[in-house]
Order: sequence, then structure tokens, then C-alpha cells
Amino acid sequence: MAKFSSENPGLRFPEGRSANPVGRPRTVDRLRKDVARELVQHGAVLAKMAVRKALEGDAQCLAACVSLLGSAVVEPKRKPSAGGEGKD
Repeated sequence: MAKFSSENPGLRFPEGRSANPVGRPRTVDRLRKDVARELVQHGAVLAKMAVRKALEGDAQCLAACVSLLGSAVVEPKRKPSAGGEGKD
């Protein structure tokens, strides 16, 4: 790629040519959002894989599962009301 446009010597790049065709580099914040989005979409599958590996003896997966259990919020199951649901 030529450093200067022959048709327009004042411009460094010819018209329509970008100095950075790939675009702006991703920031850490953007990467964090991308990872969070993927975890929301595939979190259940990843959790099952981690538990399976932990049960097979993978120490790192076991540590991760135990760590996640310590920070998890579990809501108790509600018992259905005596009158039944859906009746008005």
C-alpha cells in the first residue's frame, strides 16, 4: 500500500482506504459484555459440563463448582396453594 496518494498528495491514504481496516480494538469492557452474553446463552450447558467434570475428578472444576455454590442465591420452591392455581 502506498504511503501517499498519487492523485492527492495532501492525503496519506487514497480515498476509500482506511488506516485501520479492522476497526477499533475491543476494550476490556466490551469483551466483558461479550463474555457475559455468551454465558447467559450457554450458562446451563457450561454448568452441566463443569459438574460432570467435577464428578469425574477434575480438581479445578470441583473448586469452581464449590466456589460458585458459595456465592449462589437459591430460591426455595413454593408449595402450590390449597385452592389450586389458575382459578379465580
